[in-house]
Amino acid sequence: IAETPLAFIVSLGIGIAGMIALLWGLAIVGRATMLPVWILLLGIPVVGFPLTLTWLRAAVRERWHVRESFHAPALLCVFLLFSYLAFNFLSVIRPFPIGWDDLGRYINGPRQLSVFHAIIPGMLAMQWEYLTALGFLLFGYASPFGATLAMEINWLAGLLALLAVYLFTKEVLGGNAGVLAALFYYTLPMVGHFSFADMK
Repeated sequence: IAETPLAFIVSLGIGIAGMIALLWGLAIVGRATMLPVWILLLGIPVVGFPLTLTWLRAAVRERWHVRESFHAPALLCVFLLFSYLAFNFLSVIRPFPIGWDDLGRYINGPRQLSVFHAIIPGMLAMQWEYLTALGFLLFGYASPFGATLAMEINWLAGLLALLAVYLFTKEVLGGNAGVLAALFYYTLPMVGHFSFADMK
């Protein structure tokens, strides 16, 4: 396998889609409970051990070389991008009662999946709720940590979209165009809202 950032994003996307399909399958048969999900989550890296090892080695060897001066506009764009990501991350982990506000309303679907262990009315096949439900399925529907993890999984969808925009633009246009495109994309008002609220 070619250990490139683009291959990593493609592998991650395929893995997420596969995980949604597996969680949907568990919900179909009414087995979306803590034990099967833990077995599934721990079993996948074991079954694909060579691939897991390849990506871990690639992560350890990866280096970022910056050849810009401290006054370069590209570094300012990177700083703004990481700052916005950090603020959105902090917005997600703020404590609030589940079901109380707009963010809680969207997180209650995944929570109800963990309560009933099966597909509930209104929850369609192959949607983001199955992946978001991982937080509740792994740590219980009454767990504050599980709720926070579920929200962070939603936030990670925005991060994955950001990486995809960055890598695509960098591959097509080259140079620092990827950073500029990622910053432009992530600072769009609705993208910014959904990236820390109910990103799907």
